[in-house]
Amino acid sequence: MSIMRVWNVEGEYMIIEMFPAKNGDAFLIRLDNKKNILIDMGYMDTYKTHIKDRLKKIKSENQCIDLLVITHIDEDHIEGAIEFIKENGDANNPNIIEIKEIWHNSYRHLQFDKEKVSKIPSFEERRLEEIKLCNSGISRKETNESRPISGRQGSTLAGYLFGLGYEKNIWNASFKNEAVKFKNEAVNLDSKNEIELGDAKIYILSPDTKKLDNLSTLWLKKLMEIDSDFSISDQVIFDDAYEMYMKKLKTISEVDENKYISYSLKVFNDLIDGKIEQRNIDKSKSNGASISFILEYENKKLLFLGDSHEDIHSR
Repeated sequence: MSIMRVWNVEGEYMIIEMFPAKNGDAFLIRLDNKKNILIDMGYMDTYKTHIKDRLKKIKSENQCIDLLVITHIDEDHIEGAIEFIKENGDANNPNIIEIKEIWHNSYRHLQFDKEKVSKIPSFEERRLEEIKLCNSGISRKETNESRPISGRQGSTLAGYLFGLGYEKNIWNASFKNEAVKFKNEAVNLDSKNEIELGDAKIYILSPDTKKLDNLSTLWLKKLMEIDSDFSISDQVIFDDAYEMYMKKLKTISEVDENKYISYSLKVFNDLIDGKIEQRNIDKSKSNGASISFILEYENKKLLFLGDSHEDIHSR
């Protein structure tokens, strides 16, 4: 674990902790205004070995997590969060620590052209259940389609957020429970892309509607393979199946996607002359939909990119 402390003439005002997450991310930002921001939680071991005790310490200081940001659904960013939310239990009576707000874009935050129905046919619901189960480690015997999802049944972050009471007043609350995204219509990054956290500010850089549309197209393509006119609804099973499918898709295509990871394949030529040649760019739709932002506090700015593409909106 690495810790960075930021000081001014009056003393320490920001602590940045970076937890071991292998190829993923897990950051805790503690501000002297008593605001605490947790950004991604790495793998399950990252949470259990490093983050859990830190959260208990924050609770012992009569503080909470003011904002938990899950940038995207790759396992190296989300797995620890799933275990944390599961163990934390009921949002209104948490076992470990109170969470004021969570940013996490799920299926329902994508853009869809198709009209939604109140309930999809049982055949389509079963197929979604199969998508969920094939990568969840849950057997069919453990599910009961007649009951709503609960904390015990959940296996995805979205499932736990629904089942444990985070949905209405906590999940993407600053965005009226809609997608955390850059508002393209907001010229010069006006207040539509600024979130205040006490006297700290967060400026949203990505994803935008286009990046979310890319994921929407990918998900709809999968559904159309099942049924050429697959229905769309806001049933919780969609969130679960989507999250499981995207994680599995990432695993299957990881080798191919790694061909396009920009940071590993940038070739720098003629550095003395200042020429930089970039051969490949990251084309992963999952990475492209990462929540990225700038945190500004006490005249310092911190940039958190998740795995976002390099064509994010600048400030």
